[in-house]
Amino acid sequence: MAEVPSYSGCSEPTDASALLSSPSSLSPILSQAAEPLSGRQQCVLVICLLMAVLCSFCLSLSSATFPLQARSMEISVSVVGVVIAVYFMSFIFGAPAAGILCSCIGFRAVLYSGLLILCVGVLCFGMVPHLASTPLQAGWLFAAARTVHGLGAAFVDTSSQVCLTRSFRSALGAQYGKFETCLGVGFSLGAPVGAYLFTTPAGFLLPFAVGSALGGIALAAVAIADLGFHCFELPGDKETDRGVEQAGGPALSLAVSLAAFGSLMDLGILFPLITAFLAETAFGWASPTLPVYYRTTFGIPVTTLGTLYSAGALLYALASASVGYLCDRSGPHFIACIGVFSGCIAVLLLSCPRALLSCGGSLGFSVAAALMIVPAFAAVLRRASEHGEAALGVVAGVGNALDSLGEMTGPVVGAVAADLIGFVPAVRFLATVLLLFGISYVGVYARYLHAVKPSWVIARV
Repeated sequence: MAEVPSYSGCSEPTDASALLSSPSSLSPILSQAAEPLSGRQQCVLVICLLMAVLCSFCLSLSSATFPLQARSMEISVSVVGVVIAVYFMSFIFGAPAAGILCSCIGFRAVLYSGLLILCVGVLCFGMVPHLASTPLQAGWLFAAARTVHGLGAAFVDTSSQVCLTRSFRSALGAQYGKFETCLGVGFSLGAPVGAYLFTTPAGFLLPFAVGSALGGIALAAVAIADLGFHCFELPGDKETDRGVEQAGGPALSLAVSLAAFGSLMDLGILFPLITAFLAETAFGWASPTLPVYYRTTFGIPVTTLGTLYSAGALLYALASASVGYLCDRSGPHFIACIGVFSGCIAVLLLSCPRALLSCGGSLGFSVAAALMIVPAFAAVLRRASEHGEAALGVVAGVGNALDSLGEMTGPVVGAVAADLIGFVPAVRFLATVLLLFGISYVGVYARYLHAVKPSWVIARV
């Protein structure tokens, strides 16, 4: 049999027959796919999904309330934009740091500290109107609280992904699909709950006090699951910790974590990371300009636009769970390639001169985004775990940072492009970028990633 070319960082055997005959790698996958989830796995899954809902819920609490509160405090719109951007900047820098810390001190410590930081940041954000006496002072305090909130969310999100990957190495696609679904649920709940609580006599403070209290409840749940039922422990964890202490302790862990950044050059990690970044960028690309385009071109009322956005969020949440199962069945790289080309078609439909087709493209991209993001992170986390625990933490952190970077840069680049060349050419430019990347991804998949089949594809042979 001819030797299959390996790709950067590949530690798998290059002979497919060797993979099939390796009981150490194949039998655990087959057994996990056939057996129902154990009690420990169910506990871990519930905790991780709870973390996903908490992070997105607390972030979206301010979607409707913060601009109104800022206006009442005479804070300028530009300052509001800076405060919103500060969260993403904090997340971008906090996620890689959380990944390194997961390798150095363990994901449990990162999860505990992240929940504490998150609770403090959310509560302080709600207390700013009671602490600030001038608009300038309020702006600084809002930005500081948002920075703390973003750092805590980065710690919680990254450590949750590491925890999820350690417990579901083979059937990761299905579980990560549920994780993304819960993120969508949290976003859907946070904005209306925050708006309703904002109208109560307690005003701006109450939504964030509730969010902080929910974070405290989540912290207690994590402590009970960890200390009471030892749900996070895997066989061999104690021996691994003992070996690290004897070899050099945290200093060695830090050195190994920094060296693990080299795993980002693995094509099985690099291309899915770019896919997730492009999906988030495309999500935000038209957000500043699409409502105006729909209003001026088709005369679509604001209420209809709100319904369209809500339907898109619901479609993404529902599609994510189904896409996760498809990843485990057909392989995440194959599904991600389909997602990139589906996103290209959906983005092109946005520029159609007919309202029905354009709105269909907006809704269709929600499904395409699920086809891109879920398999991308499933592939990244699964592949990173094959490089070792240190690489898993580092890659999870970098992946979350790129995800947040896409969310932040998409609206900015999309708005600038629309101003320079117009909305329709800007959207078509984005579709071209997706098309070119999709072609390159298919080439890499056909040459390398498909030939060296991931273990979750081998499991169904």
